[in-house]
Amino acid sequence: MVIKKSSLYETKPWGGLIQPYYINQIIEVRSNLPPMTFLKFTKKIERKMGRFKKGGSNSRIIDIDIIFYDRKLIKCRELTVPHLSFHKRLFVLQPMAEINSRMKIPGTTTRIYKVLNMSSDTTSVEKLI
Repeated sequence: MVIKKSSLYETKPWGGLIQPYYINQIIEVRSNLPPMTFLKFTKKIERKMGRFKKGGSNSRIIDIDIIFYDRKLIKCRELTVPHLSFHKRLFVLQPMAEINSRMKIPGTTTRIYKVLNMSSDTTSVEKLI
């Protein structure tokens, strides 16, 4: 069940890649699925939309990442939560702060707004709607 959705953000490709801009959004969901089952569910959505190969810096039609999963810390080959790079990327931090800027990062006492304010990412992230 969708709990909250951020606005849509147009984002220049991260890392200086020459690709079309992306549209990013953060969605908070409530689910009874365990983390690995939820990951399989997101991969199924990606495949249905035409994404078959993960990884690399290739342009892609969709990329669903699990940034947080409740307050859990998960580290296995298929899934790391919190997402390893979320704190470095404005295209994650800006929409996440829109949803809940006071949320604590799992395993810490640090809140999203503090990470956003300390970010050194200068990639263009523009709110669309």
